[in-house]
Formats: sequence, C-alpha cells, structure tokens
Amino acid sequence: MPPSKATDILGNRPEPLIYDASGSAAHLSTEADQPHRCRMLAWSLSGFQKAAVIGNATTGRAWHMASDEGPNLNGWDAAPPPLGFLTVGLATAFAEEIQQLASNRGMATGALQIAVDNYYSVTGSMRARTMFGGALPFSVAVGTEYDVDDLDLFQLVRDGVHVSSVAGLFRDQTQGRFRVILNGTEIELSHPAPLGVVADPVDQCHATSAAAHGEALLASDGWSTKSTGAAPLHVLAAGETRANGSLALRQELKAPCGSAWRFVAGGAAAPDALSYVSAGIGFCFMTQLEILAAMHDVPVDALRLVQDTAFGPGGATGGTGKSPGFAPVETHLFVDAPRATAAQVSELVDLAERACYLHALCRTSVKPLVRSAGTKRKAS
Repeated sequence: MPPSKATDILGNRPEPLIYDASGSAAHLSTEADQPHRCRMLAWSLSGFQKAAVIGNATTGRAWHMASDEGPNLNGWDAAPPPLGFLTVGLATAFAEEIQQLASNRGMATGALQIAVDNYYSVTGSMRARTMFGGALPFSVAVGTEYDVDDLDLFQLVRDGVHVSSVAGLFRDQTQGRFRVILNGTEIELSHPAPLGVVADPVDQCHATSAAAHGEALLASDGWSTKSTGAAPLHVLAAGETRANGSLALRQELKAPCGSAWRFVAGGAAAPDALSYVSAGIGFCFMTQLEILAAMHDVPVDALRLVQDTAFGPGGATGGTGKSPGFAPVETHLFVDAPRATAAQVSELVDLAERACYLHALCRTSVKPLVRSAGTKRKAS
C-alpha cells in the first residue's frame, strides 16, 4: 500500500536520496536491452514526493533517486525538484562531450567550469484546462583552468553541445507515447502508444535499499539566489569537472526562488548524464499529473511509471563525429484510482503532457545560447 499522503516520507528516511541501486529488485524492471536507452521505474510516495530507479543499458548500472517540490507548490522541499535533475544531466553531458572533443583536438583545458541555465514558460491556466508548459532557449557557459584562446574555446563549446548525447532532446521535435493502466485495465488515450508493453512494477516499488557507498552524491545547500530574468521558471546548474572524471554541481531553482542542492554527477561512482535527464522527464510528468488530479478532484491513490528514453551516442564520446538523435519518450503509467473514471484519467494524461515542461522540451526545437566564460590563466 502507498504511504500516507500527509507524511514527509523522504525527510524521515535514513538512506541517501541518490545511491547505486544496481543490485536492487527494482533494477530487474529497469534493464533495457538497447544501448543508450534508459528505463525509469518511479512511484509516488507522499504529496509531490517520488522515488525512482533509473537503469542505463550502456553502463549496466542503476541509480535510486528521489524528488520533491519546494514551498512554491507546498512541498516539503526534502529532495530536488524534477527540473533540477534535467539541468544537472545537461551540464554533465555537455562537460563530458567538451572534454572529449578537446582531447581529440589536442587542446589542454584542465578542469572545466560549466553553467547551464534552463528557462521555461507558461501559457493558459491549469484550472481552466488550457495550460501549456513551454521550453525556452537555454544558455551554456564554459570556462577552462588552462589558458585557451577565446575563439577556440567558443568553437569547442559550440561543437561539444552540438554533438552531445542529449543534443537530439532539444533539437528534434518528438511527441511522447503513452499507455495507461487504470486499476489493472488499460484505457484508451488520444496519444500514440509505446512500441512495447511492460508489466506493472508494483512488486519492485518500495523494495530498494541503500548500498554501501563512499562520497555523498546529493546534499541540500541552502537557498537559491533569485533570478533577475523574466521567465516564469529558471533553473541553474553550475560547477566544475574533477580529476576523477566526475562533476561537482550546484543546482538552483532561481525562479520561483527555492532551495539549492549539490550534486555529484558522472565518472565511475555517480549517476551518468542520461540517467539524470531521464529522471527529470519522468518526475516532471508525474508532478504535473498529481497537481491536476488534486485541482480537478480526481481521486488518485498511487502512481507508478515505467519510462523509456533512447539517446544516440555522443559525437566525441561515442566516436561517431555526428550529432545524435532522440527517440520519442515512451511512458507506461499505472494508476490506482478506484473512484476515478477512465475518461477522467485519460484527460489527466492529456493535460499533464501539455503542462509538463520537459515533454515541452522534447517536442520543441530549442537553440542553445553558447558562450565562452574565459580561463583562469594558469600555465599548462
């Protein structure tokens, strides 16, 4: 049975919010059989709190992650918001691609400093069922430890972003595929269905436990600085690459102003970029559906989600020299709602997909704004 909806589940758990779950029961449901594909198994906890296990077929590993919302949505602020995971994933993917591309070009950069600012828009009204979430152009700024010519650095950043493993996500226009099982029975939707069928992961949910690990991969870090921009939503992830191949990133929800979180990403002992990106997409869709269900008095007791995201290999990290594509996100949603009708839940899915900022990013071609942030002028 799902936990009480009036309880701060995440804030009272002893285990970390992010940890390696490769040996968990849930990983059995996240194993995808195609390279560059991530499968996310997520479940609702309490309020806007959710947990997930995301498996990456390329790495063969799985990671437990958890998400919450802050005071702007009356959340407990016990874990990062969905949009934070996406921005951390983009920053990680860009940094790894730029580093590899620099190596291919014989450029000594030393550590990279990277900042990714994501912006989103809102039109219409959620209560009036007319809301559309939108994705706006985002910015990527990169600096280097060693002295690099400004023009060379700009070209390196521009090219690295263009051929990164996530490039198809914001370049291509893909419409998500959905399948919904309501109280054990599949219902009709207006959206196209996923290409495959997956079973209800109810037995794997709530069955994970934290494995022994070294460095903490996530920590709360106070309050964000308020955005000076005009966009309704502004999310920043900024930090630096480290000698062990990972990144240390500070993620801020800058508008509406919220809490900040310190993430470790990439390398051998932290979640990879595509797992973070996939987590953001799935968590964001679930949050929108939860908001809509409460707003329109549709009694939903529990949600479980199985989501497949498929990315191409990076042009530098994957050795293709090309910008990869991105397949439509495939979502299987299992809804426990004995007092809701199929028509109500079908409408919720339509509304949530339109309101979801990260499904908006998938279906919108967004041009990143790239700039060089200079160097620390240290001799190489």
